[in-house]
Amino acid sequence: MASTKAQGRVDSHLHVWASPQETADKYPYFPDQEPTLPGHLDILLQCMEEASVDGALIVQPINHKFDLSLVTNDFPFVVPESGYKGANETVIHITSQASLSSSEVEWIAGKTAMQLFQGQWLP
Repeated sequence: MASTKAQGRVDSHLHVWASPQETADKYPYFPDQEPTLPGHLDILLQCMEEASVDGALIVQPINHKFDLSLVTNDFPFVVPESGYKGANETVIHITSQASLSSSEVEWIAGKTAMQLFQGQWLP
């Protein structure tokens, strides 16, 4: 499964929360968890572009507590519960949407991130 395409940058832990308009319409903040800074999708995309980041792993923010509706509604390949217990099912779920062969899925599932992206980390 060799690739000649250069690997992009991925921010591996970030939070996104609703804009004030989204909060009023659809995604309320948990009581006493209103953010002090903006952190909605448009800001994320702007910051990613400025930093030349190609992808992001969004982690549920405390502002919405256990309400995952914001992060599961608008983002592709989101799996609401993918802790270690469900990791294998998560890999199968995501790779089924990426048109990979069973041998490619087995290869990915059996590797750690360091093995999977060996030599691809930016200095």
